[in-house]
Amino acid sequence: FIISLAGPAVKGSDCIIEQNRTILEASGVPVTTAAAYCRVLEEIYGNPGLTKERLGELSVAVPESMRKNLENIYEADDPWINHFVSFDPAEHISKITCPVMAVNGGKDMQVIAESNIGRLEALLKESGGNLLKTYPELNHMFQHCTTGLPDEYGKIEETISEEVLQDMTTWINSL
Repeated sequence: FIISLAGPAVKGSDCIIEQNRTILEASGVPVTTAAAYCRVLEEIYGNPGLTKERLGELSVAVPESMRKNLENIYEADDPWINHFVSFDPAEHISKITCPVMAVNGGKDMQVIAESNIGRLEALLKESGGNLLKTYPELNHMFQHCTTGLPDEYGKIEETISEEVLQDMTTWINSL
């Protein structure tokens, strides 16, 4: 069997862009600014021929601090992030034949439950025993939370929801 805890089921670039949009908006950034920032991210991740000059033209609609962050992303050459951005797990997920338990937090702002659980539902073969579940009040770390923003993780005493652990135990024992 496989247990996926907030595992992405969408292409890495889509996951990062959706994550950024969600966190920016939840942090009070105007929707239009968050959208402009994410359009530039789409260009960075989807256009290997993007020039620094064009990046500057695209990012004029965002504040200076956000422009600087976009420049850092553009200039970064991190093998892991390069792989993650280009990786689409669909082919691998569609080949899974064993039972899968995939869970996400409804307040997760890093791996958005709706996008990822929905994609898993579409890609997974019924193998007798799949369990896909979203916990509405939990964040990416499966903690009960107020906002779901990443800066909240370390302020929460709970390490992981007992409900998630119990559901994992129950599911494993049911196989």
